[in-house]
Amino acid sequence: MSDFEDLQKLLRLKRYEQPPEGYYERFAESFKERQRGEMLRQSSRSLLVERVSTWMWSSGTKRWLYVGGATTALLAAGYYFASGGTDVAPDASTQQPLPREAR
Repeated sequence: MSDFEDLQKLLRLKRYEQPPEGYYERFAESFKERQRGEMLRQSSRSLLVERVSTWMWSSGTKRWLYVGGATTALLAAGYYFASGGTDVAPDASTQQPLPREAR
């Protein structure tokens, strides 16, 4: 027999086979349990990174603009507060003497 004929014979035999009762329900339940088990083994940091990266890849260009703007604002605020706000010493060349008050 040729390989093609063997394959046809096998397909005719397999056509009438069916899984046992409740097979698909048990498979779905065991699959969900495995997924939950994998999530519990991961650290919270890796879950956070995974979810953030999934969110970023699934979002469009408009969302990237929001993320970029928020990041820039946070960096600017962090620099402002880290440098102590506006407590920068003025340059001596730009200072003008205060006028004397009239007596």
